Amino acid sequence: MSVMNESTRRAFLAALGASGVTAAVLPGAAGAAGADTGTGTGTGNPAVPSAGSTPLRTEAFPAATAGTNYLFAVGGAFQPLANTYAFNVSDDQLQTGATSGIFYYALTGLPTGARITEVSFAVRKATGTAGNTTFFVYRMSGDGVTASLDSRDTSALPVQPAEQYVNMVVDPTDPQWIVDNQQNANHWLVATLSANARVNSVRVGWVPGPTTPLSFFPISPKRAYDSRFVAPLGPLLNNVNRVISVANSYLTGTGTLETANIIPVGAQAIAYNITIANTVTSGFLSVNPGDAAAPGGSSINWFTSGLSLANGLVVKLDASRQIKVFCGGGGSTDFIIDILGYYA
Repeated sequence: MSVMNESTRRAFLAALGASGVTAAVLPGAAGAAGADTGTGTGTGNPAVPSAGSTPLRTEAFPAATAGTNYLFAVGGAFQPLANTYAFNVSDDQLQTGATSGIFYYALTGLPTGARITEVSFAVRKATGTAGNTTFFVYRMSGDGVTASLDSRDTSALPVQPAEQYVNMVVDPTDPQWIVDNQQNANHWLVATLSANARVNSVRVGWVPGPTTPLSFFPISPKRAYDSRFVAPLGPLLNNVNRVISVANSYLTGTGTLETANIIPVGAQAIAYNITIANTVTSGFLSVNPGDAAAPGGSSINWFTSGLSLANGLVVKLDASRQIKVFCGGGGSTDFIIDILGYYA
């Protein structure tokens, strides 16, 4: 876990003061060195669970969102923002004693480009631990505070034995919630605990950032398949599918190999023309990645026998540079695939 340096600690204290939380609530804050765990019953700096670690204390958090990754950290993973002996790390929980304390946790376990979508704190306000806590989410850049993204407190929560939850307001469309570790712009969670307050754990939801756009590589048009000449031969029948490799090109009007590997290993998609010939009655073809389990949308349609029609499209490839063509609608047809370029 990253340890806060002195200039960052002071920037935090200044930002907290501007938010209405004065540094005076923390004993020794004026001249303290950062990240000292003191000599009380603190256990030091427990290892921070990274994204993908075994979830901690997840049984009562708000329901998980499908497609979201989660980073979980116990309260004991928070670090003191300045010297204070007024806290305990027990059973992975963070609890203050007779005085207040300010603690922080760095979200450096998230990958660069990740977009934070949720932040939920689990707290305990039972008899004897009913102190209030204010939580902040900060975006840090270098040694300064770029922005305070949100703050919430536990003052409205009732005193009860059960664990309760404080959810931050996250705007996933705001670029300030994007983790950009390469630019030294990290996200930090801050908990300001009054006397006898307790933090059990925190859950941070995130989704990966956008992938790098693929580059398009145009080629001179090449014929990758013709059901009249290249195996597997023959018209594609209704309710039948066919897996086809588009790695090689063939001479037009024959089944003779022209060029091997016109589509290189690692290509992700192709731009292509599909032509149908010798149609029977009516139907459609659906062109999909080679590992598709079912057809997607229609790629080309015909409405009577004896037609020749063409259409230009883009389709994703499977790992073996294959596509899968489905036939439906009642009819059958020969078809031809000509490659115009690929994406990689």
